Amino acid sequence: MIDRADRPRRERVAASATAAVIVAIIVAPYLISCTLATGNPLIAIDYHTRYYRFAENQPIDKPMSAAEYIRRKFAERPVATLDTGLNGIFVQPFFTKWNGFGPWAPGAGAVARALGAAGLAAMPFFAAGRLLLVALLGSLVPYMFTWNVGGGGEWRFTMHAYPFFFVAVGVAVVGLVRAVQAVAADPVILRSRAATVAAIGVAIYFVLPWYVIRESIVRGESTSIETGERDRVFFRSGWSPLHVDNIPFRVSRTERAVVRLPLPQKRAYDIALRIDPITPTSPEQVDVLFNRTLVGRFRLSLNPERVGSYRIHVRDEIVTAGSNELILIPTSLTPSLSAGPRYAWLGPSERLGLRMWYVRVVP
Repeated sequence: MIDRADRPRRERVAASATAAVIVAIIVAPYLISCTLATGNPLIAIDYHTRYYRFAENQPIDKPMSAAEYIRRKFAERPVATLDTGLNGIFVQPFFTKWNGFGPWAPGAGAVARALGAAGLAAMPFFAAGRLLLVALLGSLVPYMFTWNVGGGGEWRFTMHAYPFFFVAVGVAVVGLVRAVQAVAADPVILRSRAATVAAIGVAIYFVLPWYVIRESIVRGESTSIETGERDRVFFRSGWSPLHVDNIPFRVSRTERAVVRLPLPQKRAYDIALRIDPITPTSPEQVDVLFNRTLVGRFRLSLNPERVGSYRIHVRDEIVTAGSNELILIPTSLTPSLSAGPRYAWLGPSERLGLRMWYVRVVP
């Protein structure tokens, strides 16, 4: 006689075994055919490492398995590879799927994206949702480490994820009423769980770029700290929201704008600033402080075809191993109304100093 408490566990084991047998029956003929034809059952995956190595200027004269390709990435750049993988499985496939709703109705893509994100966030809390997430995330594993190499980020590689995201939208719509009822019944538990999950996700997404940049500097590579969606860990105070006008940039809007740099060693560094004045005549120059020590004073010029580049040398005695502060002080601030149409997206009462593209730590 099977104990009632033990029955669900045994049923799950039996179902899992059945699923494994079915998968083996479906997949085995293909793997056997690949083995007989090429000697490698995973040739369909391993073959593409040649393409990705070529895109990264690596030797391609010898074959390399996908497992070895990823292993080398982790061995050489563990933090950057982790960041790439997390973006490739959680961020890129999702955010590239909603632009097509724009012609239907203004804002339709943003609404669908928000509902999809809410639905995906709710899925871990019920069994069917967890099953869908396992299927979705498992299907994205071959894409997660190569989306930023060559043409590895093409839309077609994650086209199969679209139905999962539509299901997530449905989950959000159907679950809104239930969520309201659940919060009313037990608000403390639900809110604490949601806050914990959200805090962890936000921290990982926005803090990891700091360690990716640090890892690149440790390797002695030319490393750019660019303005972008995940740049807030660097561009701390005194900056406008991100704006894109051919290039992404931020505008300083206080007398002092701060950039934080993750320098791993106490030594001398060369740093290049890609900045522009707001108008051809304002500001005329900018003072650059590094950890509150004056390291440069530049007369600015505006070239409509190229963002200005200014280079500073930082002596080792003023460098801290860890977080360092770069402060930009323009000699004047330009009223937004006088700055021209390029800055019309900013409020009329804003006072603008510099346009920042990126800071580069030069070997």
